[in-house]
Amino acid sequence: MDTSSTTSGPQFVGEIGVKGELYISVDKSEYYAGDTISGRLNVLVSETIHCDTLVFTITGEESAQWSSRGDHHSRYQEFLKHEILVNVLPNPYLPGEYLYPFSYTLPADIPGVLDADSLDGDLQALHATIKYTLKASIKVEGRFVSDLESTHALVVRERHRGTAETSQGVERTVSKRVRMLGCINRGTCHVAASMKKNVLALGETARVDIFVNNHTSSASIKHVSCRVYQDVTIPDPKGSGMRKVCSRPLLQVRATGPKSGELLERPMDFVLAGKLRFPSTEGSFVKCSYRITLECELFLAKTIKIDIPVTILPAQGPLQPLPVAHELLLLHPSARSATPLPPAVPSSAASSTSTSSAHSRASAAPYAHLAVPRTPATIDLMA
Repeated sequence: MDTSSTTSGPQFVGEIGVKGELYISVDKSEYYAGDTISGRLNVLVSETIHCDTLVFTITGEESAQWSSRGDHHSRYQEFLKHEILVNVLPNPYLPGEYLYPFSYTLPADIPGVLDADSLDGDLQALHATIKYTLKASIKVEGRFVSDLESTHALVVRERHRGTAETSQGVERTVSKRVRMLGCINRGTCHVAASMKKNVLALGETARVDIFVNNHTSSASIKHVSCRVYQDVTIPDPKGSGMRKVCSRPLLQVRATGPKSGELLERPMDFVLAGKLRFPSTEGSFVKCSYRITLECELFLAKTIKIDIPVTILPAQGPLQPLPVAHELLLLHPSARSATPLPPAVPSSAASSTSTSSAHSRASAAPYAHLAVPRTPATIDLMA
């Protein structure tokens, strides 16, 4: 008598895989602190699922990582977390497309996004970020069934008090005794730099008027350079109360310097674009600022420098062309809503009502329009 039997294994039909999709769309590519974000969540259910709640949140995070004496250090803070939408879903959730409109007003005092890396100075290899994330999720019941999730990186700008129109002119001067090899007196060099305004916008053409008087120096100046530096500061990890500064050069304009007994007076222009992608901002512990530095390089003597602090605002208009006057170098060193939300409706029913308003997703490359235009100037990318 044959006593063998066949035992069927677990049946996973209908219990495996992804049974839907979840998308986030917002009405703008970027926002300022205090703005209202409007958009919608699109839920596409391909097979019937069993679930509970749709949760939609916004988070704001600030972080810094750096090296010191071969050790890696980091600091992190979540300064914003808010549930924009918590919606109880029908169970079972039938196949179809569902739309969930949302609206949320950003706090007025939050910082702008930032991604700055390869910075050196008081600390080594500093990488500082400020970012905002929208996240929607639906936890799906069942074995081996994927939850529905979607995230969106939100571009937020700090709301600055000053504007490019209200900024003030600035001038810096310095007279330095030139000492070759640190001891041989070669006379005195007089240097001045001025700008008509110290508040500038991304994509704008900045102009620095320079004046280098080398009449009373017997040393020739090899090059005169204007550089834009990004300075990122964080509190001293040792708790001294001081701030640690790390920097990297982003843009450089260079001209031939005056020889002994000569005078150089000229404007130097460059477009605030390329590697310069983030406006000035200040978070709870990370601060990003900028300065334009005039540097006079001498042979076997210390470089003469003048720093002009500037504030960089978000782009205000189309990119301006670069005047062809000199060499341009790009240097390398990234509670629920107060407004009641309507219940979700199938997309077929919403087509005559809500879908008439356009909702565009945030661009994956919001700075593409700030690319340096083609000009006869020589552009070097230095690793």
